[in-house]
Amino acid sequence: FLPVLAVGISAVIVIGTMAMVGETMNVLNNIVPPLLIIIGVSDSIHLIGRYREELEHTDSKIEAARNTVRAMAVACFLTSVTTSVGMASLLVGETEMLHHFGVISSIGVMIAYVVTIGFLPSAMTYFAPPVAARNRPDRPERFDPIVWLTRHILERPWPFIGGAVALLGLFVWGALQVTVDSALLDEFEEDDVAYISTRLMEEKLDGVRPLEIMLESDEPNRLLAPEVLAAVDDVQTFLRAQPGVLGTISPTDYLHLSWARLAGDPEAAAEPFRSAEQVEAMRMLFSRTERDPLGPFVTDDGRCARVHVALSDVGAAASLELIEELQRMLNARFEPLGVRVALAGEGYTGSVGLNAVVYDLLGSLSTAVLIIFGMLVVLFRSWRLGLLSIPPNIIPLVGTLAWMWLRGMNLNAATVIVFSISLGLAVDGSIHMLARYREEIGHGRVRNDALLRVARGTGRAIVVSGVTLMLGFGVMRFSSFVPVQRFGELIGVTVGLCLLSTLIVQPALLRVWAPETPPTRFRRKTTPMSSPASDSAGTEREEE
Repeated sequence: FLPVLAVGISAVIVIGTMAMVGETMNVLNNIVPPLLIIIGVSDSIHLIGRYREELEHTDSKIEAARNTVRAMAVACFLTSVTTSVGMASLLVGETEMLHHFGVISSIGVMIAYVVTIGFLPSAMTYFAPPVAARNRPDRPERFDPIVWLTRHILERPWPFIGGAVALLGLFVWGALQVTVDSALLDEFEEDDVAYISTRLMEEKLDGVRPLEIMLESDEPNRLLAPEVLAAVDDVQTFLRAQPGVLGTISPTDYLHLSWARLAGDPEAAAEPFRSAEQVEAMRMLFSRTERDPLGPFVTDDGRCARVHVALSDVGAAASLELIEELQRMLNARFEPLGVRVALAGEGYTGSVGLNAVVYDLLGSLSTAVLIIFGMLVVLFRSWRLGLLSIPPNIIPLVGTLAWMWLRGMNLNAATVIVFSISLGLAVDGSIHMLARYREEIGHGRVRNDALLRVARGTGRAIVVSGVTLMLGFGVMRFSSFVPVQRFGELIGVTVGLCLLSTLIVQPALLRVWAPETPPTRFRRKTTPMSSPASDSAGTEREEE
């Protein structure tokens, strides 16, 4: 229960701080508490695993806790910082809600680190330690599947590297099939009240996605000239033939219908206006009514007008295609007439803004990747280890994109957030593995021996923490809100792929390209203050 208590304290501190600064809970901030709990438990698992390992070499719980902090503080700090950097990348987006979520979650992760590393090791010393393996000599050595797998990888690394390259190529192909798109109704199940109401509004009314065509001229009454009204008619005819357009309304609709009523001939509604006097006469009639129907569409001086277009919820991608084609037609028809054109309305800003948000977040994600792996190079003091940590963490991210294609999910602002969070989580396993590898070769062990000890000491914690993350985020699949469902599913897929990549690809890469002998900067003289687990392990060697 100690890990749960540690992450509970972290969550209470973050939520209390949010209340103190006036931050409210919303659809994004609601994710922060479970996010901190799941991530905090992962660090706790690694601390407990190392504490148990240290207890196998000392009877002092305090000494074991001290050695655990000495060995794990930097690795856990790195995992927390990388996760925090991934979340902080959301600050590049233009949405205020994303900014707040990025700040809260990134700071919350570091608070969880401080609480976990400060509370858990000391708290464990107050409880009876688990029975160490060395106190049970009659128990045969257990079969460790992680060590068995690592041994086979070290014997024949190239088939695993080749398989990883082939799998990455397949993932890249699938990832390229993913489209950038977002529709309002993608956020709801088909039996949801909001989904049903929106469809009803589209069938019976004008829908919920307006697109406004704004016309402007410096010449008075220019927008009521027959040639301008004829251009508006052409645009409306084009729009009404497009899929996804529910209807259009403009000043010409009222003028044509009223003229047909006055002429007593319904077919007169399709005739173009012959002169400005004809239009002005109709306008004078409208001005005598209690409510001028042209008022919402044309200004009194005739310099500004608008055309209302009702769009169905066909998605941002289809809307952008329509908007681009419409923009070309508007420029071709109105520029020769000296009329300026602009587009507005949710149908326009929502579709264009989606692309801006998605590409902003992707750009910030790329920056976060460079920052994270740059930090690994600096803190591990090795370009080679930093570069070798990249492939095992790129594969899960690209694989998640391929999974989105298989599941028919689109890339939008909601799903891009997943990658900002997944980036920090993906490198956690590699960080713990590389940190332990650095520790082992620092004590003078050869490469294969060090990797087998990494598998025995850290491999189990990596598996347990990975499974914990998958189960924790998997709970979100039971949410009634579709974005939260996808959030949990995609992060679970990323963590699962990262677990396999860390256990298989990372050892194979280290086996082939890690130094044959421990680099000088990794060597460390053994002193009485060194970890008992590390000292006693120095005489052990794996049997081939």
